[in-house]
Amino acid sequence: EAGIRRFRIWHGDCWHGAACSYWTLKQASKALAGRAGVRFQVTLMAPTIQPDSDVEPSLDKIAEIVATNGHSVSSVQIDHIGTAPSESELCILGFGPRHAAFGSVVRRVVKVHKRFPGAVITLPWQERSDGACWTPFLEALRQAFGGSFPASLTLGFHTTVYPFWQDGLSIETALGQVKKGSESPVNFNKLQEKVQRDFSA
Repeated sequence: EAGIRRFRIWHGDCWHGAACSYWTLKQASKALAGRAGVRFQVTLMAPTIQPDSDVEPSLDKIAEIVATNGHSVSSVQIDHIGTAPSESELCILGFGPRHAAFGSVVRRVVKVHKRFPGAVITLPWQERSDGACWTPFLEALRQAFGGSFPASLTLGFHTTVYPFWQDGLSIETALGQVKKGSESPVNFNKLQEKVQRDFSA
């Protein structure tokens, strides 16, 4: 059966300090019940919205929701300190053991991989990323995994490219912007330049 099989559910539906319900994921999975091969990208929200104490219960909730309808999780994005949709200043601010989010990011990666070992784990796209930013994190992560990275671990970065993070635009208008080739530095046609700018170091 032809059709889209990968769906991104960005929000965890965490409102007014309550635990994340993943209501949107539940409704999407329910609507696609019975369709084979459906996989979802889900999100762990920033600690200010979704505290560390809610991570494991949320991962269990996500697993239960998708399993109920015969679906699975393709990737889990871990959001921390966004400056624009799915972008982060972690590296600019000095991401290291003394950073308030450092330990939280490490623990979340380990917990996600334990619950969904086959899922890709992504962190927010980093402005001006370099080795000095990530070497301490990767070493801490290695130690958290017992001294070596699991062979099944796949870690990357996520972002939302222009114009699809502008909620005020209709899909038709957004696609028109893509086809036209906007000069916005975060547009589809500028992605390679953005990769080189933010990750060349």
